[in-house]
Amino acid sequence: MNERDIYFGTGIGDTPVPTKLVSFPFENISEHAVLSWRWDGDLKTWGSKNIALALHQAKRMGVRYQLMDLVSVDQTLSGEALIQQVVAFSSLYQSIPVIAAYNTEEEAIQFTMFRPWIFHEAQTYRDNPFKVTYVGDLTDWKYSCWERDIKFQFRQAWRGSFVQTILGVLCHELGMTSISDFKFIIPQHAQLLATAYAKMSREDYLLTAAILCQIDRPHVGSFPYHAETMSYSLYSFAITDRVIERPTSRLNTYSPSRPPKDVYGIFLNQVKTGQWIRRPRMGSHNKYDFAVLPKAELAILTPLACPSPNAGILTVQKEAWRPPPDMESLIANKLEFVEVNMGKKA
Repeated sequence: MNERDIYFGTGIGDTPVPTKLVSFPFENISEHAVLSWRWDGDLKTWGSKNIALALHQAKRMGVRYQLMDLVSVDQTLSGEALIQQVVAFSSLYQSIPVIAAYNTEEEAIQFTMFRPWIFHEAQTYRDNPFKVTYVGDLTDWKYSCWERDIKFQFRQAWRGSFVQTILGVLCHELGMTSISDFKFIIPQHAQLLATAYAKMSREDYLLTAAILCQIDRPHVGSFPYHAETMSYSLYSFAITDRVIERPTSRLNTYSPSRPPKDVYGIFLNQVKTGQWIRRPRMGSHNKYDFAVLPKAELAILTPLACPSPNAGILTVQKEAWRPPPDMESLIANKLEFVEVNMGKKA
C-alpha cells in the first residue's frame, strides 16, 4: 500500500485492501503488529495520517501483517455485535507488538490518551511483553515537545484508572459514541453498569460508574472537570464544612497540601456517598479531588432495585493491579518513540 496517498488524504479509492486471514497464536510474532490509533479518517476515501505513519513504521520494522480494527473488525456490524468484536480484537494488545499513533489536530494529547477506548488499549498493552512503538509526525507543528508530552501522558495513563476517563465523558470533555460501552471496558461491573444505563439518566449513570471505579481502583491525583455543575436526577452536590478524615492509605482521598476552597458532599437520594473537593489553583483552572465513602456501593443498589451484594450482582473487588514501582524504568524499557517525516504533498 502507498502510505503517502493515505497520509495526504487521497486514500486508495476502489483498490482492494491487501488482506490475509491469519491464525492466532502466530508462528512468528515479529511479523505481526497491532495498531492502537486515534481514528482520523479511513483507508479508501479521506485517508488517515495515523494509519499512514503506522504502515510506514511497520515496513521499517519488517512487519508483514499490520492488524487494525478498521480491517480486522467487521465494520458492517452495529451495536453490541460490533462492540463484542472490538473487545475480542483488544485482547491482541496483551500479546503481540504494538504500534501506537495518536496524532490529531482536533484535541490535545491529554484528552486523546484518556478517550475511553484508547485508554482501555493503553491499559491493556502496559503489561504486554513486547515493546510499544509510538509513531510521531515530524511535520506536526507541535513536534518540538511531542515526545516529552507523550511520555507524561503514558505515565498518567499507566498509573491511573478509568475514573478520570468517566468523569471526562460526564463533563463533555471526552467523546464517546455510546456510553453504554463502559460495561465492556469495565467488565468487573458489567451487570451493574448495564442496569444503571437502563434505569438512570446519562449524568447519574456516569457518576455511578465513576464511584464504582473509585472504590475498587482509586485514582491518585486531581481532576480538571466540573462534575458539581452537571444536571443530575438522583445525585446532588451540596457544599459542606467537613473534610473526610485522612485514612491510613493515601489512596481514595485528597492531597492535603492546599486547603479546599469548596467541599461538596455527593448525595444519592439524600444518602452521602462521597466528597468532591475543589482546590484553588493559579488562574482559572481549578483542580478537584474525589473521595468515596465506605459502603457507597450499597447506596447505589437501592435506586437500581438490585439485590444485596450477597446475591452476587455487585462485584466490587480490589483489583490485583497496582501502579508499577518504577514508572521511569517502565517508560524507558517499554516505549520506543519513532520520528516519521512523510515530506510534502507532490
